[in-house]
Amino acid sequence: MHSATNAIVDSPAWRLIHALATLTTPDGTRLVVPGLEHVFDERKTIGPAERALLERLQDRFGDRDPNTIIPGLSPSTPVNLFKRGLTGKRVLEEYLYAPSINISGLRSGYIGPGSKSFLLPHSAVATIDLRMITDMDAQEILHKLREHLDREGFKDIRIHVYGAYNWGQTDPHADVVQATLKTLEAYGYPAVIWPMVAFGGPWAHLPKALGIPALRNSALGYGDRAATSNEFYVVEGDGTVPGLAETERFCVDLLFNYAGS
Repeated sequence: MHSATNAIVDSPAWRLIHALATLTTPDGTRLVVPGLEHVFDERKTIGPAERALLERLQDRFGDRDPNTIIPGLSPSTPVNLFKRGLTGKRVLEEYLYAPSINISGLRSGYIGPGSKSFLLPHSAVATIDLRMITDMDAQEILHKLREHLDREGFKDIRIHVYGAYNWGQTDPHADVVQATLKTLEAYGYPAVIWPMVAFGGPWAHLPKALGIPALRNSALGYGDRAATSNEFYVVEGDGTVPGLAETERFCVDLLFNYAGS
């Protein structure tokens, strides 16, 4: 529609902006949806064994630039100032254990180059992801989000769910973890155990839904910039960095070691 009709026709873009604004504090860092706001205050309990893993990881990286060690960051486009002025070891701990609500996309109207004059867009879409460090079921989180939007008068805004994963965590003493460490040692590669993975996925369902351990990023090979621009994986190894063939051989050896454990 022509933008002049905005005098008599509601704007989907403004409607969505105001709906999103009800979800967080003005600075966009804390969720204020009733029933979920406590997640930003009540942190996951870190037991002695998990704390030891975290501290070992923090000591390993020492004073290195977080842009060189945290997945999703890059030294080529570094973050120079972190939230709440975080520095040192706190950057890594907050990355692993702090909840977040992120808007990864906003789309409405003309988004090409230059300016397309006098347009009232017919729709507006926001892509958001919630990372809640909580025992609460993912479906319950979605239910509370729907209730909040309805209560605030935004029943017309639809929620399309593309992924909703519950938390999962594998004991580092599990057979599959020990078999992986054994296989890595046989290949001459030192292992680094992370106590948590800071992003979700379908693998997170396995420990609770099926009662089996789950591992991620536990094989040879090298890739980086997952889910960002210029994501890559090394296919042809050079004797120093393993390629796809070496990774496949490692997985076969890992399966044999796991079967024998």
